[in-house]
Amino acid sequence: MSCQTKNSKVCNKCKAEKPETAFSKNRTMKDGLQCQCKMCCKLYQAIYRQTPEGKKTHRKSCRQYDQTPNGREARRKGLKKYHRSAKGKISSKRWRLQCPGRVKARQAVNNAVAASRIPRPDTFQCAYCGKAAQQYHHWHGYDRQHWLDVIPACRKCDKASHKSKETA
Repeated sequence: MSCQTKNSKVCNKCKAEKPETAFSKNRTMKDGLQCQCKMCCKLYQAIYRQTPEGKKTHRKSCRQYDQTPNGREARRKGLKKYHRSAKGKISSKRWRLQCPGRVKARQAVNNAVAASRIPRPDTFQCAYCGKAAQQYHHWHGYDRQHWLDVIPACRKCDKASHKSKETA
């Protein structure tokens, strides 16, 4: 082992002498730094995340982060960036071609809201669970005569009602 200089430390994992800036802080340690360097910690986390337990833990922490204001904002920005990318544009175009009735029904509702023929959905409670509604649900289907036959629903209940129709 080499002699440590004042501003360096030996990593317990890779046994390499590295500057103190290569180690994360840890107040519980005597010197105030982690015993493994940042690169070794990053490698360990990448390997752990591939295990079933690691995947489960990562999904749970991501779900918790998504519930925070910062997480919602990051997700909104990420989706916006994705929809502007070539892959996102192709995906959106494919969806519009696969579901033309849904697209036209949604446009009809959006136009009716913009023209004040029907109120915004967020002024109502969800017809299923009673929480604040965020969108309208086409409960009669997407045929032209039913474009404006909608009920207010939260995203969760709207998604669940679509899943129940697909399985039925």
